[in-house]
Amino acid sequence: MESMGNNTDGQTTGCWEVVKEIDRFIVNNDKNKRFLETRENYYWNYTLHLSRLLKVNQIIIQRNSSGGIIGICGWILINKNDERYINKITWALPKNISSGDIVYVPFCIVQGGNIYKIRRELYNKFKDTVKEAFWFDVKHGNFRRFKNIREVVYV
Repeated sequence: MESMGNNTDGQTTGCWEVVKEIDRFIVNNDKNKRFLETRENYYWNYTLHLSRLLKVNQIIIQRNSSGGIIGICGWILINKNDERYINKITWALPKNISSGDIVYVPFCIVQGGNIYKIRRELYNKFKDTVKEAFWFDVKHGNFRRFKNIREVVYV
């Protein structure tokens, strides 16, 4: 699995190309067109959302042997007070997305990749620092919350 980050001079390496690649993957694998409307209506926020996550190394990208994306998962770290700044419809995020004791997963799409490897990686990153994890379950139209990060791995 790959995580994107900054190079030594502080510039994000290939950030725009990776954003476009992630966008293509999302569009091509959004079976029920759950992201399509919000992506089109708030395209600037959507691309900013992806680029901000890339810049702080908070996207996991799984690739196949040909280099194509087969799974992606993004996350932010926040404090309870910053939850109100998250808007799934407009792709809005709080100012600080890299510190806190709550992990929010704005998207996780796996098409040929391994969701269990993604869950395990998130668990290993946050098992000692995060007290809660949540995401919006588009299929059911509600937020799913887990008070213990271990529960996310075994869901």
